[in-house]
Amino acid sequence: MDKKNISKEFREMDIFEFDKFLRNLNRWTQSELFLTIHTDDISKAKRLKAIKENAKFEKLHFQCEIEATVQEYQQELNVFASGIEWIEKK
Repeated sequence: MDKKNISKEFREMDIFEFDKFLRNLNRWTQSELFLTIHTDDISKAKRLKAIKENAKFEKLHFQCEIEATVQEYQQELNVFASGIEWIEKK
């Protein structure tokens, strides 16, 4: 299965544009979606968690990663509880 990196779209689109983008992918893509973000804005990390848990996107195959320090990771454990991988920021 091909991998499609959608990190740029996630960073640059607002929540409504990205939702529409994913709905379109949901219909047409056979690719695994790959998304990596940084914890500079914790609201984006929470938004990523909400998208990953949203039933309307359950057909999409997501591999999601968040780059965070140990402290950020420990403060936001709930974000990582939905299968989002943690990459330790040095």
